Amino acid sequence: MADIDRNELTKLLESGWTVSGYSVCLMAMGATSHHILLQNGTSMKSITVITNSGDELGRASIPLSPAPPEKKGWFG
Repeated sequence: MADIDRNELTKLLESGWTVSGYSVCLMAMGATSHHILLQNGTSMKSITVITNSGDELGRASIPLSPAPPEKKGWFG
């Protein structure tokens, strides 16, 4: 999982993004993945945070709308 700026979620919420959805999934060995759907106008972004025993293992951010530009070839 690609790590992102650990304060990105805080920065997004401070800049007007709102939580549109939230879910938690139980994973192997008691780990949990927290999925947060954020919205700002027509822009949407998904943030995933994976934890185990209270320790954060990683987080990732995926833009959903508008779609990122399509990559071509190996190096985009």
